[in-house]
Amino acid sequence: MRVCVTGGLGFVGSHLVDALLDEGHVVVVIDNLSTGRAENLAHRKGKAGLRIVLGDLEETRMQQVGGLDAMVHCAALSSVNTCEKSPGDAWDLNVDLTWAAMELAKKCKAERFILTSTGAIYGDLADVETACSCHIVPDNPRSAFARSKLAAELAVKTFGYNVHGGGSIRLTNVYGPRQRADLETAVLAKWMQALKVGATELGVTGDGHQTRDFVFVKDVAARLANAAVYGQVVGGIIASGRTISIRDMAQKVWTAAGREGEVAIKWLPLPAGEVRTTPMLPATANDTAIEDGLRLTWEAA
Repeated sequence: MRVCVTGGLGFVGSHLVDALLDEGHVVVVIDNLSTGRAENLAHRKGKAGLRIVLGDLEETRMQQVGGLDAMVHCAALSSVNTCEKSPGDAWDLNVDLTWAAMELAKKCKAERFILTSTGAIYGDLADVETACSCHIVPDNPRSAFARSKLAAELAVKTFGYNVHGGGSIRLTNVYGPRQRADLETAVLAKWMQALKVGATELGVTGDGHQTRDFVFVKDVAARLANAAVYGQVVGGIIASGRTISIRDMAQKVWTAAGREGEVAIKWLPLPAGEVRTTPMLPATANDTAIEDGLRLTWEAA
């Protein structure tokens, strides 16, 4: 197959490109390097099957991309703070950009379009009294970022690309090699970078009891590649199916870095609007144990 990955030089996107290339598919990457890095695919330089188009998606022409079987749209404005401060940018880069990606995909005859969305749309389980009793996790987006991604999902349905196994796939908290420590959502990468340069404590917001579903990036990439080639992930979710508190995760990172004993914590204020309780979602990714994923991430840091 011939698959286009927008944001293919980014964290999740570059691992997806690797997964597709390893399966023998041809991949076209579109990336403007706003958060992506050329070094993420430097190991593929000169190898067959990969074409990289640098620039904004709106400026990309069909002739630069060629015919496609599928497109996976990973490009987005994922900074929660930036989206909150500039909701217009959130709409432009998460909704309008998704529409532009679908138009390009259609021109390139792509039969399948996959939007990478976010589990942040579920919001805070603590706000949803009926979620546990009815065994359904409703949408409850609390931030401009989450609302813009929900709007992007609706755009995909409106465009009509929720057919042939296409549609939107929500990702939970993805971690692993190549994650940029300077981005606000990359708490594990921040901790590891700090420990690499000799930090004696890890910063944890609030009381540390807020929970997350962490899933290893290679597991996410494998599921996204499968969706691009064969069709939608069941339920439109990629999750590990387990939740862990931020404080417990800090302990695991501390141990993965070879530090002994109990993690030393610097307590920080809880940011406004931060989700405290992540819902328990069905496991849809290959279950790399957290300890193994953290070890691989630490070795690559």
